[in-house]
Amino acid sequence: MPGRLEGALMKYVLTEDGELKVIPASQVGFRRSDTGEWINFTMQQFVANGKPDLPECDRMRMFGVTDEDLQILKDKVAEYDLPVTGAQDIVESPSDDVWVEVRWHIEERVRRSIAKIALNYAAYTQGPDFVLQPHFDPIRRFIRYGEGDCLDFVGVSQERPVGAESLEGCHFLALKMKQNRDIIAYVSLFNRFTYMVRLVAKYPIWYELSLGHCLDPVNQSIQPFLVTSLDIPSWIVQQRKAPPMIRKLP
Repeated sequence: MPGRLEGALMKYVLTEDGELKVIPASQVGFRRSDTGEWINFTMQQFVANGKPDLPECDRMRMFGVTDEDLQILKDKVAEYDLPVTGAQDIVESPSDDVWVEVRWHIEERVRRSIAKIALNYAAYTQGPDFVLQPHFDPIRRFIRYGEGDCLDFVGVSQERPVGAESLEGCHFLALKMKQNRDIIAYVSLFNRFTYMVRLVAKYPIWYELSLGHCLDPVNQSIQPFLVTSLDIPSWIVQQRKAPPMIRKLP
């Protein structure tokens, strides 16, 4: 059964102990009378964008992370005089952990940003002359101009590279050359989702390239990460039959 937070806007927060949690954002939502779908606005959107142009709605709900946020939302709702005919609810902050289904779509510009992080990491660890080779031109043009199919360059999974399971809340970067001479970079922000960036397809020669770093944003430290067993997971080499949101590198 859908709960009182059905369709609500959520956000990731990093706790003091380094745990990444999902919590509701301060927001106001309106349920359409015709479809039953929720139209949600964060507090910042609701305040900055002025009175929204809403269809007829039969329910409204507000959630404030703080009492101050909730009061701001109440004041704006009173000011805007919105077309809501039914109940107006104030959702209490959940006292216990709440299971949520998170859906996301990773846009091309996000993948290009991740690829830029990966290319910069390769330049930092291997030197600028290394990434200035023409073998890196395809990934460079993808980053700068969006050329090529983004799914040929950047894949994503919730699985983690072997050995990184204990790095909760940390950022993880790694670089490895596969046996087929593809150079793959791994980028994991807060060690939750792992992006695989194919920097080069079929480098001219194979050599041992395997290194990584752990960046701890809480303790503000950077430590080398010994990548001794970072194999390419099976989901990268599968044929591209997955849905668009989770397609992997071929």
